[in-house]
Amino acid sequence: MSRENFMVAAGAIVTYNGKVLLGKKIEKEDHPMSDQWHFPGGHIEEGEDPEEAAKREVEEETGLEGEIFQLVEVNSSSQVDQGPDNLVRVLYHMEADSDDAEPEEDLKEVKWVEPSEVEEEVGKIDKGYMEGSERIGKFLEKLEKMPSF
Repeated sequence: MSRENFMVAAGAIVTYNGKVLLGKKIEKEDHPMSDQWHFPGGHIEEGEDPEEAAKREVEEETGLEGEIFQLVEVNSSSQVDQGPDNLVRVLYHMEADSDDAEPEEDLKEVKWVEPSEVEEEVGKIDKGYMEGSERIGKFLEKLEKMPSF
């Protein structure tokens, strides 16, 4: 595989008052997450810091700003049997400044869900990442136990 075809993406488990934000991609024939719920995120631009890319992608897709608190997971498409076979994804926890999310850019819908509902809501690719990683599930379990403010 050449470096030119290798992709790196950054995304976030965005939270606000104990809920998790999911975005639903628009239907697009050539996109592996077409019409699926997922954690907001996208490709890192050349020379861009992954944390800044995650914040940029969240803002572009939902209009939300916030603060990154921690790295949750770095995973590769080898953990998933769907989607691109040359992708590494960096996933952060981001606390949003508000819950006023709107579907922008390539999303057709957004919604806030309980951490315990995330796995049943996300599409096959994010579900695959969750099944391939204990860290995402453990992180969501900790969110469920945390008090909301």
